[in-house]
Amino acid sequence: MLQSWFHVIEGLIQNLEEETKMNKLMVGEMQPKETAAVKKVIQNVQKIVTEPAMGQSDLDAIQQEVFSFHQLIN
Repeated sequence: MLQSWFHVIEGLIQNLEEETKMNKLMVGEMQPKETAAVKKVIQNVQKIVTEPAMGQSDLDAIQQEVFSFHQLIN
């Protein structure tokens, strides 16, 4: 009976050691990569937000350019 408890405790200790290793890996390697990726997304969003919004006159001008190019092609 005592030996079976010993094996159970030993198994729990091994599981905790594996979990600890995985947590160290995640904190040491995965988290910095994920943090860098999130920072890059934030930078891209900030860049987009700082661009002036297009108004209807901008859209009309682009549409006119597309129409002009379409006429040149056909």
